[in-house]
Amino acid sequence: MYRLETEVLTPTGLHAGPARQFVQLARGYPCEAKILFRGREYDAKSMIGVLGAGINRHDRIRIVCEGKGEEELCQALADLVRQDMNALQLQQMRKEKENQPSRR
Repeated sequence: MYRLETEVLTPTGLHAGPARQFVQLARGYPCEAKILFRGREYDAKSMIGVLGAGINRHDRIRIVCEGKGEEELCQALADLVRQDMNALQLQQMRKEKENQPSRR
C-alpha cells in the first residue's frame, strides 16, 4: 500500500473536467485507488465517487493505492491535482493551432 498526501491546486478542485481526467488516469492502472478526504473514503476510479467528495481548490487529500503500480499511480494522481489544468489546456490548444496548416 502506498499513500500520498497533497494539496489540490486545480482551479475548480476535482469537479467536471479535472475529475474526469483524474478518474481516467486511475482507471488506467490495475491497482486499487482511493481518496481519503474529511474522514471519508472515495473510489478514485468512480466519477460519482470523485465528484461526490466535493473536493475544492486548496483542499488537502490523501491518495491511497494498493496493488501493481501503486506508487506510480499515487504519484501521477498527485501530480495531476497539483497542476493548473486550465493553463495546460491553453497550452494544448496553442500547440494544436500552431500545427494546423494556414488558410490562405
